[in-house]
Amino acid sequence: MKAMAALKFQKRDLLIISIWIAIMALIMIKAFYILHSNPIYANDREAFIEYQAPSLEAADVLILSAVSIIIVILLTDVKSLILGYFASIVIAFIVSIIYAAIYIWFVLDYQNTLSLISYGWEAAWYMAFVSMVWVMFPYVLGITAVGVVLGVFLRQWLVSS
Repeated sequence: MKAMAALKFQKRDLLIISIWIAIMALIMIKAFYILHSNPIYANDREAFIEYQAPSLEAADVLILSAVSIIIVILLTDVKSLILGYFASIVIAFIVSIIYAAIYIWFVLDYQNTLSLISYGWEAAWYMAFVSMVWVMFPYVLGITAVGVVLGVFLRQWLVSS
């Protein structure tokens, strides 16, 4: 009976962490897409904009912090919180890089240009990686870390009262 209850909690934690991954990845993808759909850059169809990094809006920051706090409260134990946090950061980062590389290759139409050089597809992956690093590490990682810490304190306060 205990095994069934533990399995039920593990499934619930996996669902919660999957939702967290999806929200982080979608916010990173949105930041990348908004930068490249800006009329200033859309006409030039630049794949990598050196002088302008993708950034988050105020609503994105609020959503990330609120979701991080709620997810910490909903998770069942500390192990799932720590492993889930690191797994969600890594998986959301990989998903957003895949999206950005596909966007650069097909939507911005760089397959004709980059396929002329040997291993040109690596240039698309590199541009996608650097663009997502600019979004992930100063913004998403910091905001979710603050949300997790606040969620831990809020969860402890709710449990103790």
